[in-house]
Amino acid sequence: LSYPQLVLDEYLRLMLYNAPAARIFQLSPTALGESLLALPTPLDLTDLRAQLEGVVANGTVVQREFCGETSYVLEAVPYIDELGARKGAVLTFIDNTDIRRAQAELAAGAQRLQASERFIRSTLDALPMHVCVIDAQGVIIAVNRAWREFMETN
Repeated sequence: LSYPQLVLDEYLRLMLYNAPAARIFQLSPTALGESLLALPTPLDLTDLRAQLEGVVANGTVVQREFCGETSYVLEAVPYIDELGARKGAVLTFIDNTDIRRAQAELAAGAQRLQASERFIRSTLDALPMHVCVIDAQGVIIAVNRAWREFMETN
């Protein structure tokens, strides 16, 4: 599995890229030497310049998520030459679209579950008789309003 990767120089110009990065950024060999921020891309690179300049100047590592039709986690690390000098940045993009979709499905499922629990609770509470729900081991897991009111008064 090959992740899309770009190598930028200290001025954030494109020096190297792999085939997966070429697909995301629609790169051709003529793009070499161009500023990353001038390249065509479906990703919103707003405010990335300062973060990447920090990677080059200070050696910081940046992680950032880009959400959209396809979601990516970007990790930018310093590009260090053989003498140990920071000469640019290496950007790796990890596709986390499936994770984002699964998170959205889980959140929607949790909302449905909460709505179902509210419905069950209101249905139990609407019953005038004392109702107690027990599990297979005989442990009380829910009681209705009539049961709670009886317990409070007696």
